[in-house]
Amino acid sequence: VCINVVPTLWKRTGVGRYTDEITKNLIHLNSTLNYKFFYGVFPCSSIYSHKNNIFGITGKILAKLSRKLPFYSKLYDIYWEPNFIPNPKIRSKRCVTTIHDLSFIKFQKMHPARRVKEFKNHFFLNINRSDVIIAVSEYVKSNIINDLNIDGEKIKVIPCGINNDLFYKVTDTDKLSSFRNAWKLPAKYILYVGSIEPRKNLSNLLKAYDSLGKDFKKEYSLVMVGFMGWKNAEIINLINKTNVILIQHATDENLRLFYNCAEMFVYPSLDEGFGLPPIEAMICGTPSVVSNCSSLPEVCGDAAYYVDPYCIDNIADGIYKVITNNELRLSL
Repeated sequence: VCINVVPTLWKRTGVGRYTDEITKNLIHLNSTLNYKFFYGVFPCSSIYSHKNNIFGITGKILAKLSRKLPFYSKLYDIYWEPNFIPNPKIRSKRCVTTIHDLSFIKFQKMHPARRVKEFKNHFFLNINRSDVIIAVSEYVKSNIINDLNIDGEKIKVIPCGINNDLFYKVTDTDKLSSFRNAWKLPAKYILYVGSIEPRKNLSNLLKAYDSLGKDFKKEYSLVMVGFMGWKNAEIINLINKTNVILIQHATDENLRLFYNCAEMFVYPSLDEGFGLPPIEAMICGTPSVVSNCSSLPEVCGDAAYYVDPYCIDNIADGIYKVITNNELRLSL
């Protein structure tokens, strides 16, 4: 079995976490199989988890090299591509590919031009090689059928899971207090977790938060935890204007505590194939306000409060209701 593990070398985005967690658990579930872990231009028998490079070469460079440099691939029984685009140079009897979303089609303008070009040049040429396609939600499956004209029988919906050893409700108040003091966090805050990029709809979130007035903002700060994505000049400008706390780097262990210390979690994304952060927040016991579109209603069910991500007033109203209505908060 050959697995492309290059995404594990990137910053801890959804695809990187997904690849890392499933790969590690596959080995434990079935240790009789012979696994090879593909790092762009060479296979290894070991996983280099939680590193951002191999021999000084970053994941992004390895991904580019894998499409440009020739390399010899033995014939594997199964090749799993967890990151959208099967590599045509990896030979296998069967190929399984995970598609996380089709935002590169539906929201092209919100992606970097180089990413759109990469998908245009490689995704559409290679996706039909897949014998089985894993969709992370029914929403993604319907998009694949409608936008790619792929037979639904070929698509298997397997929702993402959460590592309960990483995310859980922390009851140690001293630990929470120490964490809050160490990070100089305000007494009460609203939390967003995710990349700083247009598809996450952060401009509308920031405008909604700002509209709640000085007294509200004085009592409840907005804390945003996530790496700097792309096309985010407007977002950064709004962050600076509204005195929002931006934290760009946090370990998984710290992320758990950010969730646990928050009064509520907000995630007004325009398009999610699954959406891990709301599930992480809910497992940590944090009430969540999320978008009423894409996969989020499917994933969050009746455990979240829904808002229209295109309506600033509706986002603001949702935040205010969940913060101020204790009965509502306890129901989420």
